[in-house]
Amino acid sequence: FIDKNEDYIASMIAAHPCDPYWYQMKLYFIQLEGMAVGYNQATSDPYEWLTIRDIIWLNMLGDLDELA
Repeated sequence: FIDKNEDYIASMIAAHPCDPYWYQMKLYFIQLEGMAVGYNQATSDPYEWLTIRDIIWLNMLGDLDELA
């Protein structure tokens, strides 16, 4: 589900660059990328590095408990 959703969002962002909603989604993913880069630069252990997907999972954990 996560992979398909991420692919869908990326395709919609590319297809609708002037749409206000998809522009905000683009900014959201840029923010996630910046968070991952900043976190990874702050840690010296590559095993602690995070990807954008890791941050998405961290954000979803609380919501997934409510859906179960």
